[in-house]
Amino acid sequence: MSAVPTRAAGSSGFTLVEVMVALMIGTMTVTLAFQLFRGIDDAIRALRARDVIHTREVNARRWLAFAFAGVDVTPTTGAPVESSADGIHFVGWTQAPDGWAEANQIDVQLTDGDLVGRIAGRSPVRLVAGVDTMVVDFLDRRGADATWLSSWASTIIAPVAVRFRLVVGDTIDTLLLSVGGGA
Repeated sequence: MSAVPTRAAGSSGFTLVEVMVALMIGTMTVTLAFQLFRGIDDAIRALRARDVIHTREVNARRWLAFAFAGVDVTPTTGAPVESSADGIHFVGWTQAPDGWAEANQIDVQLTDGDLVGRIAGRSPVRLVAGVDTMVVDFLDRRGADATWLSSWASTIIAPVAVRFRLVVGDTIDTLLLSVGGGA
């Protein structure tokens, strides 16, 4: 019968099997740690992308609320609030670069699949990207008998509210904006 090899008395070190087991455990630990950190990195990247989208949406809503809060149809400007197939056009009071308020032509329209806001003399702002369809409605007055109208053109009164219904992919988003800053 063959004897099982044993360590000689006083010898130190590890057998090949022990070293292989230790390397395998170390490799598995490093692999699992790498996958864990890669998953965390992917989650952070996705969270940042969602944050950028959310920030853009919030800023677009702020821009629209600011623009519609300053709608002016007084005889001073004599400009109507008008709707067209691609958007809405009106004069509104906006802050000038020097800090004062000034009346400017404001256009909110669908351009090449994007909802774009323009204040005369300033760069356009992309408010919502990838819009497939846009419908704009106007609330004619306050109260239970109020009516949503599909078009608006008036030099003497502004609508109470404007409703944008946007279809982006398979999502429908409704933006309801009070005109003139009223509640």
